[in-house]
Amino acid sequence: MRYEPHRSCIAIDADHCVHRILRPFTGTNVAALGGDVFGAVVPGLTGVGAGIRAADKADDFVDGYRAVSRAEADDIAEYGFRADPLGRSMQDKWFSETREGAEQFKQNYSDLEQVIKVQVPKDVYEQSYKHPNIDNTGAGFCVACNDLKRLKRVQ
Repeated sequence: MRYEPHRSCIAIDADHCVHRILRPFTGTNVAALGGDVFGAVVPGLTGVGAGIRAADKADDFVDGYRAVSRAEADDIAEYGFRADPLGRSMQDKWFSETREGAEQFKQNYSDLEQVIKVQVPKDVYEQSYKHPNIDNTGAGFCVACNDLKRLKRVQ
């Protein structure tokens, strides 16, 4: 089942709400604050603290966050994102939509040492399975194995 936010879109995917719901009405680049998007649109506002995500035509990526072990971080650094060649994990990879969600997930497993930030192409994100509350840590999405090579680690 694919999660799709409804028109009041409680900031699970602000970019989705802006591009699919607001752009047809406004025709401009806007930033959305958490909560009811229609009541929280501020034209031209960008980078003003937590909860604000700028929507820009040139923005072809969605940020994702993943808690990783030292071994996975080293593997990503050397080979990029891929399924574990020894088959010790799922082939697809889950990402949190927020750093806080990934940090919370990291607390549940002693071998997870850090949270990494990745850029996910929007078309990959749109095709990904989405869940509104993965493992009780907030919204997340799962990138298919065949799309992992398209992700870019930024932190």
